[in-house]
Amino acid sequence: MKKMVVVLEKNLESSKEVINATLNKLSAILNLKDKYIEVYLAGKDKMEELGKKAGPGHHLNVLSFEPSKNFPRPDIENYQDLGEIYLNPIYIQEDGGDLIYMLVHGLLHLLGYDHKNKSDRMKMEAKEKELCQQINS
Repeated sequence: MKKMVVVLEKNLESSKEVINATLNKLSAILNLKDKYIEVYLAGKDKMEELGKKAGPGHHLNVLSFEPSKNFPRPDIENYQDLGEIYLNPIYIQEDGGDLIYMLVHGLLHLLGYDHKNKSDRMKMEAKEKELCQQINS
């Protein structure tokens, strides 16, 4: 997996290492060697701005965006672009959440999982639980 982890606020720098390590594990578990992903560590203001663009019902903890269809990416020509994940580590921690779980959640959205109905939500939650167990073992 080719990845880029970008820290948008200096106070979030400490989360970069755990994100990189987790992406490496997820790449091995899910066989994502030919995939490309960008993860942004963002604060409240950026997440609110992006949430407004994403539409109602989006949260301040994690947002996933599929890649633009007509945007050329010669820098990653040998990889399939999965898209972008935005994480707000401070909000996740203050809300009692888990940064790794939120990263897994965002990645699963980019891989086609969703939680619009009960059946889909159950499949996604089962996959999240399975991946988090594998990451932590």
